[in-house]
Amino acid sequence: MVPVNLGQLGWSFTPQPDYTLPAGFKLYIGLTANLTESDLLGWTPYVTGQTNYTASLSGFPLDYATTYYWKVVPSVNASGGPDATGVELWQFTTQLVPWPNSVENPTPPNGGLHEIAGDHKVNLGWDFVPEPAHSLPTKFLVYVAADTNLAVWAVPVAEVSYTGGQTHFTLQLINHPNFNYTYFVDNFWKVVPVAEGSQGVAPTATVWKFHFDEFVGISEAESNSFQAYPNPASEVLFLKTAFSGTYELNVHDLQGRLVLKIQTSGIAQISLKSWPVGSYRLCVRQGNTSYNKLIIKN
Repeated sequence: MVPVNLGQLGWSFTPQPDYTLPAGFKLYIGLTANLTESDLLGWTPYVTGQTNYTASLSGFPLDYATTYYWKVVPSVNASGGPDATGVELWQFTTQLVPWPNSVENPTPPNGGLHEIAGDHKVNLGWDFVPEPAHSLPTKFLVYVAADTNLAVWAVPVAEVSYTGGQTHFTLQLINHPNFNYTYFVDNFWKVVPVAEGSQGVAPTATVWKFHFDEFVGISEAESNSFQAYPNPASEVLFLKTAFSGTYELNVHDLQGRLVLKIQTSGIAQISLKSWPVGSYRLCVRQGNTSYNKLIIKN
């Protein structure tokens, strides 16, 4: 492999007594072995007595992890020829992208909610699927903050080791000071894969955000008694409760306006298509028992 900042190509030429001396050399380079006139990069004049030649690639920037084909054609004339025939075709492949590709599929989802109990456990997750053109990571740096302008945003809160063949990775943070646990306040996070070498850190990384649930401190059993999914949702929301029989569902927007009030049972299916984008408070009630949840329409 050759570096992506390769500056020039070189070759040698030794005149043969039975052949006409060239006036110069035509350099062709492209992405396929079938090089045509459109792949002509430049002309290098022949100098009597000189055997080694180079040509600049300044007008032909190279991409990472790419195979290039090239040839040098001695010619009697730069425009009209005749050209040498049967010239050798060469190839080279550039280096991999020195940093890993990005992670994906964050948990909680971007713009979503995270329900936590009183111990303030925050569970983060992401997927990483290696791409052939990129270097493999050795670890992931995780950054979290309630404000990306804070100094703490520049310092990773944890390192998670990369294991080959593993695609899903997790991190649990407990009562971490970088978070703002106030209801409906943005918290930001990102995961940066890091490979070996001075260029092993990707120049950019996707920043995600999420909110903590309005009802911080509920028990796990209570949380499992009322589930709303997917959250955020765009078209349909499903509700699953521990109730048997009919129960009441009330939905209010954040200004307290009643959006929906119905009697339902089992796993309810709510259409959100006509709802404005935003956040809503859901309350399900049966007798003296009620559960609440915040959902987002996106």
